[in-house]
Formats: sequence, structure tokens, C-alpha cells
Amino acid sequence: MQDELRRLAQTWAQLDPLVRSDAPDSVHKMRVLCRRLRSLLASCRPLFDPEVTDPLRDELKWYAALLGEARDAEVMRERLSDLLAEQPADLVHREAVDIVVAGLGAEYARAHEAVVKAMGGRRYAKVGEGVTALAEQPPWTELAQDPAGDVLPSLVAKDWKRLRRRARRVESAAAEERAEALHETRKAAKRLRYAAELAQPVGGEDASALAKAAKQIQSVLGDRQDGVVTQARLHELSGRGEGESGFAFGRLHAVEQERASVADASYQQAWKRASRKRLRRWLA
Repeated sequence: MQDELRRLAQTWAQLDPLVRSDAPDSVHKMRVLCRRLRSLLASCRPLFDPEVTDPLRDELKWYAALLGEARDAEVMRERLSDLLAEQPADLVHREAVDIVVAGLGAEYARAHEAVVKAMGGRRYAKVGEGVTALAEQPPWTELAQDPAGDVLPSLVAKDWKRLRRRARRVESAAAEERAEALHETRKAAKRLRYAAELAQPVGGEDASALAKAAKQIQSVLGDRQDGVVTQARLHELSGRGEGESGFAFGRLHAVEQERASVADASYQQAWKRASRKRLRRWLA
């Protein structure tokens, strides 16, 4: 596991200057790295001194949230631009395109500026120091001395049960609660995916298959969540635009609603695959 921690710390060092210079996809990659680190520390919490790792998890969450504001604006701009490009030219007014490109572009620029400003402060420096220290001198507990084959399957099993609880909540959720229940299920799937990937040296192909199944749930629900956020933004834009631009955004809102229905069906299929017993035969 320490090799994985060192790999993640090295990736952090590589991405730092790229985020500062706004290199393509750097914000997204750093955000994913923060999530993977937080997930590892959560799934493997019994292996680390929580007095050391819990505060680091909190600070990683802070930094990921900053990155998220920039990344969300970037994703929104790309998603809406793609949606507009797919529509018949005679149904999309140029004003609609201008609102998307200019407005969300400026929103991303402001959010990225806030990220860079934070990276110049002491709080961010301490996060980086914490990631480096975690890799070089992990605060192991006694349990971490046990064989990985005895420890990791039981930790992954806990994350599996977490996902199962979340999935069951989706089944019983009221209509107005369903979006949030699906969002929480996505986060649980992501945590299971990362844990299963970490356990591949002991779980082999079974761990890889479970990670792949969890990743599929994460992907389907991630796209759905982007659609939910996009619908909210389109509602806002349709009220801001006039005439043909308002019509264009209303049309796109309907498209996103239809995509959400498709995503719901895809999720059901992905959950069915992920819940197969053979994927869990290696778990404790």
C-alpha cells in the first residue's frame, strides 16, 4: 500500500504546476486525485492513526471543493455546448451559444483564479506536506502489520455493504428524494471502486471485476448527476434569455430530462451486474 501512497504523492507533485498554469484537464485530474486519496483514507481508516489522517481527509475535501467549482463550470460549458451543437441550426439562436460560451467561460476563469490564489497560501502548502508525509511515513496502526490478504478483503466488504445500503435507499426513495439518493449511491460506488482497485494484488481478477462493475455505476450516475445540474442551469438560462434563446434552453432542458430517464435504466442494469454474488466471492 505504501507504494500506492507514493505513487499518489508523486502524481500530486506533477499536477501542482499544471493546475497553476491551467494546463488542459489538470484541474479534473487533481480533483480525481483528491477524491482517490480521501477514499483510500476512508476505506482503510483502521490501518491509519485517525488523529493524523482524519484532518488530512478534511483538508483534501476543502481543496477538492475549490477545484470542483472550476471543474463544474468547465463540464457545464462543454455539456451545454455539445447539446447546442446537436440541435437543428434553425432551432438554436446564436444568442444561446454566446450565453453559454461567454458566461460559463468567465465562471470557470473566476473559479480557477480562486484555486490558484488558495494554492499560494499556507493551508494548501500544509495539504501537500501532509500528502508527502503520508507517503513517506504512513501513520500505521497495528492492524496494518497483518497480511494484506487478511485485511484488505474485509475492508472492501465494508464498502460493498455501504453501496448496497445506498442502492436500497434508492429503491425506497420518494420521487423528490431520488436524485439525492442516486448521488449518494454514486459516491459509494466510487469508494468501492477505489478500494477494489487497491486490493487487486490480493483479490486478482475478482477484485478487478468488482472495481469495473462499481466504476460502471459511478460513470452512469455521474453522467446523470451532471444532467441534473445542467437542468437547473438551463432553467436559469431560459429565464434569463428572451425569445429564441429562451426557447433553445427550454428545448435543451427537455433533452436532459429524457437523458435522465435513459440513465435511470442504465443504472438499474449496472446495479444488477455489480450485485452478482460471484463478484464478492473473494471478500471476507
